Amino acid sequence: MELASDDDGRLHLLAPGADRAADLVAAEGWALANLELLRAAAGLDGTAGEVVPRVLTEIPSRDRRLLDGRFRVDLVREVRLGGESAWCCVPLNTDEAQ
Repeated sequence: MELASDDDGRLHLLAPGADRAADLVAAEGWALANLELLRAAAGLDGTAGEVVPRVLTEIPSRDRRLLDGRFRVDLVREVRLGGESAWCCVPLNTDEAQ
């Protein structure tokens, strides 16, 4: 499980795969209860109180059952071009640009 923030000050909880969904729900509850502390520790401005639970998957067919649920689901893949590599993240159940 990892924490991230976006430009709007929302806190994103990142979990690798659907098998971590229960952990993600527990982390979301904890993050909501401690949001003010987390925002201060991360130096986040603004008053956005949203916590966005996200499942990151490399195998979308395995985690397909989450697509219509409450989690945002993103496909993550390592992309290689020449000798360079980077990670690509593509939203699977939202139109929001990453």
